Amino acid sequence: MVVSNSFSPWAKVTSGVPQGSILGPLLFILYINDIVSEVSGNIHLFADDTSLYVNVDTPELSASILNSDRRAKSNWSKVWLVTFNPSNTESIIFSRKKDKLQHPPLLMGDTPIATVKSHKHMGLSFSEDVKWNIHISAMVNKAWTRIELLRSLKCVLSRSSLEKMYMYFIRPLLEYAEIICDNCSVEMHNDGEAVQIEGARSATGATKLCSLYFLNFLKWERLVIRRRNN
Repeated sequence: MVVSNSFSPWAKVTSGVPQGSILGPLLFILYINDIVSEVSGNIHLFADDTSLYVNVDTPELSASILNSDRRAKSNWSKVWLVTFNPSNTESIIFSRKKDKLQHPPLLMGDTPIATVKSHKHMGLSFSEDVKWNIHISAMVNKAWTRIELLRSLKCVLSRSSLEKMYMYFIRPLLEYAEIICDNCSVEMHNDGEAVQIEGARSATGATKLCSLYFLNFLKWERLVIRRRNN
C-alpha cells in the first residue's frame, strides 16, 4: 500500500485474497471456483454467496443430497482455509402446496440450518409461496420514504432537480428486478404506480386535487409500459 509516498511493508498472504485490491474479485473467483466440482446437486456462486438447491422428488432424498453437499463444502473449506458461518445460512422450501411435506433438517457440521419463510438474495426477497408480496411491499415502503423527502423539498428545489431526484433515487427502487417480479398481482403493480404518481405530483408541485392528466407533460410512461418496452 502507498500513501503519500510512504510504503507499507510486504506481507505474505497465506489464505484468502487481499480486500480492496483491484484484482481481489478476480483472485477470489479463482480461489473458490473449484467448489462447484465438489457438489452433486445444483450450485450458484455470486461473490462470496453460495446457494445450493435441488428439485424435491422426495424430502428424504433431497435432504440427503443437500446434507452430502454441505459435508463436501465443509471438507473443501478445511483444505482451502475458508470458514462458513452457520448463523448466516438459511434454508427455504419453495412450494404452493397447501399441505407441505415434512422435510428432514439440514445441517452445517453439527449445527441445524434455520428454515425460513422468506429469504433476501441479491436485494430480492424470495417467499416460500413463490409470490412477491414481501419483496414488493418492502420496495414500495422504501420508495414512499424517499417520496416524503421529495415532498418536503418541492417548495425549495427546482422542478428539474426534483424530477432528477425521482429518476435517480426512487424509480430505480420500483424497477429493480422488475422482469422477475412482473408476474405479481395487479394490486402489487398498482402500489408501484401509486408511488410514481405521487413522485410526479411532487416533481411538478401539483397537489392531490390536480387531475392526473395535468401531469402528462412530464411524459413519464407508466411503469407497466416501461417494463413491456424494455
